[in-house]
Amino acid sequence: MKKTVYSLIKALPAILMMAACSQTEEPDIDLSVSQQTTRATDEDPFFSTTLQNRMDIAIWLAKNYTLEEAQRIHNAVQRSHSLGLDEMYYLKEFVSESPSSNKVVQEEPSEISQKLRSELLNGSFVEESGISTQDFNPRPALFNHDRLNIYWPYSENWDGITTPVVVYAPQNLSDLKAIGYIYNKNTKKLMLTHVDEQFCERHPVWIITESETPYSDLPNFAKGENVSADGILYSTNSVPSIGTNPPVPQPIDSLSHSNFREPINTVLLGYVRSEKNHDSWLAGGSEYVFRFASLKNTNLSCESDTSKCTPDLARTKICFTRKEIRHRTQKELNAIAVSDWQKSLENIVMTLVEEDGGNKEYKYEASITVTWEDKKYGIDVSIPYRNLDDKIAERTYSRNYIFSTNNYLGKDENGNGKWYEDNSDGVYWTIPYKRGVFVDYEPVLP
Repeated sequence: MKKTVYSLIKALPAILMMAACSQTEEPDIDLSVSQQTTRATDEDPFFSTTLQNRMDIAIWLAKNYTLEEAQRIHNAVQRSHSLGLDEMYYLKEFVSESPSSNKVVQEEPSEISQKLRSELLNGSFVEESGISTQDFNPRPALFNHDRLNIYWPYSENWDGITTPVVVYAPQNLSDLKAIGYIYNKNTKKLMLTHVDEQFCERHPVWIITESETPYSDLPNFAKGENVSADGILYSTNSVPSIGTNPPVPQPIDSLSHSNFREPINTVLLGYVRSEKNHDSWLAGGSEYVFRFASLKNTNLSCESDTSKCTPDLARTKICFTRKEIRHRTQKELNAIAVSDWQKSLENIVMTLVEEDGGNKEYKYEASITVTWEDKKYGIDVSIPYRNLDDKIAERTYSRNYIFSTNNYLGKDENGNGKWYEDNSDGVYWTIPYKRGVFVDYEPVLP
């Protein structure tokens, strides 16, 4: 009988059933309108799990979680976001037996998380779950999946009491609605409801989905790392950017000293703000990656030194939740784009993508110029991106622009530096610089 009931649920995923509480109210949404996302296409599917995988996990969680478990998951989601990720909890960390080895969240395992781990390993769901082992195909790899996660949009809005609705991500992430589950422990019945973004703002919702960032690509945040193996700096969200002071470049004259060499100009990615969601609500917030291509070894002493100039790539990643985008939250990064911009370096190249991943890598090709005694030498550079990424901006910034008053606009009324705000497709950023000196003796610190 339980098998028949569960089969009926699977056969009718689009039917809205009456729920047991006010959480299941139906928002007024026009289903004829669709949002677009590059997360998935027929040729390049985003998901590596099946729809059935995600549905099974959603149903299991709906039937087994407790309010204490919801608080544990909420803590983990907030921790992930503070480290520069979206509001999510990787499933492999949720069911981890040894949280000390986790990279992001080191919450102690609970009875429920270990129960899920065990049943993902052997594929045998207990009878009270209502899921027959004949309906559930065991896939042990799911407990260690590199991208599966619990995504909790608008998690900041949770009151700590209302029980979450558990949703599974549909195959088409452009859908305006998804199926959510609520389990009534009194009647022992599983209820279905349609969930959309407006619902998520008012009620807690967990979405069983996949992250565009594989877990294996993350830095080990637990060990204090914030740069991934492929060189991407993750900008944290732990410190509010409001009230920070943009740098003011020092005049060259103020840097003169007999023990000082040529002033060093360090170019930064200043603040970033997004006013547009570049993914549908089911695909989560927006994760932007800035890549600055410059050249190393540009302190030339002769023409032959130009052959030693090699490409250098600085990468910075910043995540904005959907709520942060709605509120136009501005984040101060001050991440290094070019550590030492030499006089011979004529330009740098920047690309900006909203990262959606993909299984194919492409390259943006460009050229950077160096000069020696009025002769110009072009050096080819390439900047990688993935086939599902949204291309937001491509820029070539000249030395003359960066160090001019077109970029540095002077000081504001509080004495802070003001910088030109570049923008593209709803994303805004600044490229400030700092001027320093090389000290060839050990400075005496106060």
